[in-house]
Amino acid sequence: MLVSIIVPVYNVEKYLEKCLDSLENQTYARLEIILVDDGSTDISGDICDSYAQKYENIKVYHKQNGGVSSARNLGLDMMSDDGYVMFVDPDDYVECDFVDAMIKEIIDVNNGLIVCKWININEFGEVKSNLTKSEKKTYTDQEKFLSVLNENDVCGFVWNKIFSKKIIKEQQLRFDESVKLAEDLWFCIQYLSFVDCVVALEKSLYYYVHHSNSVCWNTQFNASLFDSQLYALKLIVDYISVDYSKAKELARENLLSQSVYYWVRMYKSKIFQKPTEQKRMELKTLKKNTKIASFKYKVYYYFVMYMPQILYFGISLGINIRNKIGK
Repeated sequence: MLVSIIVPVYNVEKYLEKCLDSLENQTYARLEIILVDDGSTDISGDICDSYAQKYENIKVYHKQNGGVSSARNLGLDMMSDDGYVMFVDPDDYVECDFVDAMIKEIIDVNNGLIVCKWININEFGEVKSNLTKSEKKTYTDQEKFLSVLNENDVCGFVWNKIFSKKIIKEQQLRFDESVKLAEDLWFCIQYLSFVDCVVALEKSLYYYVHHSNSVCWNTQFNASLFDSQLYALKLIVDYISVDYSKAKELARENLLSQSVYYWVRMYKSKIFQKPTEQKRMELKTLKKNTKIASFKYKVYYYFVMYMPQILYFGISLGINIRNKIGK
């Protein structure tokens, strides 16, 4: 069974070779590696071409910069029809049995989404967290959605999963190119509607590299990125069936918590203090969401509305403590 691995590439010359070496060292033989150079301005594109000349199973496509969703979509368009597809980020790397373990499980399960655990490391190779000790779990029905929405051993990333090409093509699933954050979560939520279960393997097979200058860790506030994330979370709330009340509630709480975080960051950047109509509309939406959220999120909302300085201080203190203890 052929497995395609799609790697969106953009300005990762320092890390790309380690990623590609880990893919070429896979114990599973039938691999198609698709590298999509998304308009890199460093030598990442040249590295892709060099590996394609060296390995017959690597295909390279160069395109104008359009973002990670655009690059992944091109990979979906160019992949072979049969088998399965996986995604790997170009600054990460994987264990040699990454594909082997995942495809064995998906063949046994048949119509399921298979997920592996991962190891969080920093850009210096230091391990920050490891989920290997968790046991194998299977989620069905509403639990499928809860497992992806929760920050546990599944999560909404695409890089720790193996997908059926047949489902993606028949259901015309795509990455939303208008979404710049949480685009993979939105993709996974839609995919779950067409599988019977989620199986989370007990083994960590993926190394996820945290960078100090990444979107999630950057101290500079980017309003457009957060707007995009909130848009994706709203799509998810609307998409989940009312029959799955717990999952829908969790999706709402995720939206509210990110909205709170959004306003805290806006306050820090002093954008919060601008009395714009957009701000009032966002606050109205946030207030509406608090009616269905849990008590703790209502408390967060209260602090955002009336005492944002205290809330920001508390969150900043928590982040500093977490960083100091290495979590």
